[in-house]
Amino acid sequence: MIQVLQTHEQLVELHGAIKEFYQKMPYTKKALDAGVWADKWLGLIQAGTGTVIAALKDDKIIGGIGLITFPAFEDDALNTQEAFWYVQEGNRGAGISLYKAAEEYVRAIGSDRFTMIFLETSMPTKVENFYKKMGFKKAETTYIKEL
Repeated sequence: MIQVLQTHEQLVELHGAIKEFYQKMPYTKKALDAGVWADKWLGLIQAGTGTVIAALKDDKIIGGIGLITFPAFEDDALNTQEAFWYVQEGNRGAGISLYKAAEEYVRAIGSDRFTMIFLETSMPTKVENFYKKMGFKKAETTYIKEL
């Protein structure tokens, strides 16, 4: 089942379900409390710039996709960008349903662009091939330097 999350409690549950995603990030991380993470997303949701869609199995959240919508700085086109997309191992088929729900949402709100990203440390070839299959084109590469 796919569900748009709206409450702090739901977001805290999602944080627990996707903690492996944050552990795969290729840079040093500061510990971020689930409640603080949920507060940040709830603020974006309440401001109308954030949306979080979850996949559930047996009424338990097993993954999610977070989206942030904003006017692009270069041309003011409305862009919706994925901030995270993760499904627990063993339930990865639900990731396709999450993607489809996200694209449906992006189209429904009238975004001009949909931007997806992936971690080089988490199935990069498989995800890149999926994006190409879905009609995305590679636009840029990001580098991070820890300070």
